[in-house]
Parts: sequence; structure tokens; C-alpha cells
Amino acid sequence: MMKRLRLIAAALCLLAANVIPVAASEGTDLPKVIDDAGILSDYDETRLSSQIDEMTQQYQIDIVLMTENRRQEGTAQAEADMQYVNRGYGIGEGKDGILFLLDMGSREWAISTNGAAMTMFSDYDLSALGDHAASGYFSSDQYYQGFQSYLKELDKTLERNLNPQKEENELGNALASAIADGQKEAESKEEEKAEEKAEETDAKPKEPKGPEDYIIPALVCGLILTILYMASLKSGMKTANMQKDAQDYQRGDAATQIRKRDIFLTSSITKKPIEQKQDNRQHYGSHNRTTLHKDKHGNMHGGASGKF
Repeated sequence: MMKRLRLIAAALCLLAANVIPVAASEGTDLPKVIDDAGILSDYDETRLSSQIDEMTQQYQIDIVLMTENRRQEGTAQAEADMQYVNRGYGIGEGKDGILFLLDMGSREWAISTNGAAMTMFSDYDLSALGDHAASGYFSSDQYYQGFQSYLKELDKTLERNLNPQKEENELGNALASAIADGQKEAESKEEEKAEEKAEETDAKPKEPKGPEDYIIPALVCGLILTILYMASLKSGMKTANMQKDAQDYQRGDAATQIRKRDIFLTSSITKKPIEQKQDNRQHYGSHNRTTLHKDKHGNMHGGASGKF
């Protein structure tokens, strides 16, 4: 009986020895930075790979950077989709991950998402990620800086999309703190003004009355006397009577007065269109919409592409 148990234990050990290396190699042995175009140094590749490893552990999706001089598919988007599937990238059963392709031959970029990563990014997110790196760095041949910036923005986007409540709470706390600080500062200023006013009141001696304290009452009295005098004069005017007919007030030469009028001869209207600023959100698409497509093998992907 003991001999049979030992044989079973030995068989299980051999089975585990054959299975574990295969499971460990899935997704971990594959390179995360593939520089077929030769635009990155070995040191740059190492630094980018380290940055990717940290993000992969945090977000549990495969993150791949790839460059090439000549693509096999008709479009950069199809090439990115094909490279992701054929090279076996992806974490978990859904093959979750995102691949950024830089085609140096046509100077185009493309992003391909797969699995759960398709719902982590909107069309706007992917287009903004690619355009930011392409226009800011790749167009001026700053490839390492461009990939580094892309990974940094990718990290921010994942953090924002996967933790929306955290961002709202941080904004709310910051706003509440700013309001509280503003109220405290306003109360402090009011207290300082009140103290200064009290000090000025206590320190200010009573001044003797000046000439204006006597002149103003005298002027008021004079005005009252003048009004009474004018009222008495008005009551004595009995010769001015109001006429019943308006013709009595009409001038005798009214018929000879010249009549004048303005005549509007011509008009001119100038039309000029109002220039409207282009909204980048319309160019990129909706903040929340995610457009999916199929590759030639029927696999679903999200993605975006552009030139640099």
C-alpha cells in the first residue's frame, strides 16, 4: 500500500514539474518592448520594460510597445491587431491587453486593445493617447520620450477610468477644502478690519467745530426764507390765464415754415461667417463610446490610428 502511494506521489510531482513552467511562461516570457525598427537603445528598452512590468502588475492587462519598418497588413490598425494575436499576448482567458505599434515605413501609429482592455478605454482615450505621443515626440524623432510619455498618460487614463469614484472624491475634498480656507480667510480679514476700525475710533480725539458747522445751517435757513418770498410773489401774479383753444398758442407764420424730412436712398449688407473653434472631442469621438472591429480571423478589437 505504501509503495503504491509513493508511486502516485512521484507521478504527481512529475506532472507538476511539466505543467508549472508552461503556466509561468504564459505572458511573462514574451517581450513587452519589440524594437524591430532599431530606434531604441538597449538601455531604453530596459527602462520601458520595467515601467510596463509595474503597470501590468497593477492593472492586470498586457501592455506592449512595438516598432517596425515594414508592415505585413494593409493598414496600421490591422497590423497592430495581427501582431497582438499572432504573438500570443494577453492576460487571462480574455487575453486582456493593449499594444502600441509604430510603423516607421509609413510613419503611422496604431493601438489595438483586446479582452477586458476594450472596455477600459473609449475612442477618445485611445485617440488622445496616440496623438499626444505622435505630435509631441514621434514627429520630432524623440522615440524613447514618446513611449515614456505614452505609458505615463496610459497610467493616468487607467487610474481615472478604473477608479472614477476616487477621482470624484478627491475633487470634492479639494473643493470643500478650498471653500473652507476661503471662509476662514474672509473671517480673518473681517476681524482684522473690525479691530483696526475700533483702534482708530479709540485713538481719534474729538475735534472742535469748524466753520462748516455754522455755515450749513445758515444756508438752509436762507433757502427757506427765499422759498417763502418767491411763493408770495407768485400769488400776486393774476394776469396770466390759461387759454381754452390751442390755436391761441399757434404762431402766425406757421404756414410758411419749411418742412424737412430724411429720405433713405441706398443700403448695403455685408455678411461674414463666424469662425468656430474646432472641438477636439468631436475629432476624437465620444468620451464614453468604444468602437469595436473584427480582424481577419474574427477576433474583436478596439483601437485607434494616426500619422506622425
